[in-house]
Amino acid sequence: MCPLCGSDYLKVIFYGLPHKLCCNEKCNCLYGFWSRFTEWLPFNGCFFVYEGDYFRAFMDWVKE
Repeated sequence: MCPLCGSDYLKVIFYGLPHKLCCNEKCNCLYGFWSRFTEWLPFNGCFFVYEGDYFRAFMDWVKE
């Protein structure tokens, strides 16, 4: 659940770190533990959406 609007979320990889992205088009906040570190980095325009295990998704992300 999104902390701002309560909507569902997608699991995404951003800068190699796991985050959660709100599905609500009006909110679209990026949150999670690692968002504290990536909020200071420039947005590269790309999220890698995944389901399940982060480490398997990370390996797929590295291959791209």
